[in-house]
Amino acid sequence: MSGAQKVSGFKPLISGGVVRDGINPFLRAGDHDLDHLSFDLLKLPAKTSIPARTERNEALVVILEGVVTATAGAARKGRSKKGSTEGRFVWDSIGRRLKPNEGPPYAFYVPPGTAFALWGEREALVAVMSAESAGGDEINLITPENGDTPAEDEWRLILGPEFGARKLLVAERSVSPGGTVPVPEIDDALEVAFYLRLFRDGDGPPEPAALSGSESGTGTGLPLPDGAAVALAKGGCRLDLSEKTSGYVLLTVAADKREAAAEALCG
Repeated sequence: MSGAQKVSGFKPLISGGVVRDGINPFLRAGDHDLDHLSFDLLKLPAKTSIPARTERNEALVVILEGVVTATAGAARKGRSKKGSTEGRFVWDSIGRRLKPNEGPPYAFYVPPGTAFALWGEREALVAVMSAESAGGDEINLITPENGDTPAEDEWRLILGPEFGARKLLVAERSVSPGGTVPVPEIDDALEVAFYLRLFRDGDGPPEPAALSGSESGTGTGLPLPDGAAVALAKGGCRLDLSEKTSGYVLLTVAADKREAAAEALCG
């Protein structure tokens, strides 16, 4: 499904649908009134490669599920699990989560104008968050050891202000059954977007989450299914999960003042 819908005084853009093999463009800057953020899902069958390039955008690539080998940078001779001083980085067997709420992820940052490729060692699902940028830091691998294991119902920064991105800020949150997810209004944000995964505790499909138009919403809002991606102007909403459904939220913010945006999100 896609389109802008009115919910309790704000107008989110909601996108989603069937995730097919290859690149799935859920939200794209330049479409649907988005000016800054893009969000793509990459589904890799086992033993399959997907090439990509950031063009004018800086991007964070997050391994949501599965195991991949990733390359980034100029295709020169030299190979190392930690990267090559000749300009090409190769990371073998990164990922390993069966579901995105099973511990912190592997991810890597790529600046504008960078080619990268992913090889699915087994079936994998990868998220790519990007924003147009005049520059950025060097290619950088982010491992689970870069931060603490995220607690349920708390935001954990994957790409925080300590990394040299220009506009991107990326966080994740595991949600316990019946939990709530406040997405605070971030004054310093240019745009906010999040991707939602839902998991049923028991048999049957997960029940939709309820999207309300404020951080203190009533839980009676627009139903969001598993796999929905939502874009907002500056945040300011709430998700409520049913008692038999747990979840995972991957959130990205485009902001010129990344430190202030991180403080507003994580406190």
